[in-house]
Amino acid sequence: PRVFVISCGGGGIPIYRGLQKRNIPFAAGILYKNDIDYQLARLLAADVVTEEPFFPISDEAYEKALAYVRGCPEVFVSRMEIGPQNERIRGLVDEAGKLGKLREI
Repeated sequence: PRVFVISCGGGGIPIYRGLQKRNIPFAAGILYKNDIDYQLARLLAADVVTEEPFFPISDEAYEKALAYVRGCPEVFVSRMEIGPQNERIRGLVDEAGKLGKLREI
């Protein structure tokens, strides 16, 4: 994929639709399976990095998402709340920023 999208709580939906309209392949994550973004991402994205609801982000999910951050030319980030369960999202955003790939939406 050309783009990795980090989102939650509906913030990714307009991004996913915009990428789809421009025929830009993307991956999305890390999404909890009960997140509203997950439902559309699983239909439109080339891949979705997931986590079980109400659990902290696992090493496996984090490493997979980190590989997308490092491998995709651009990383889009929607506005979102980061709390105790999804704290590792901050590491992905920081890495994308260090690599000059971060595009906040």
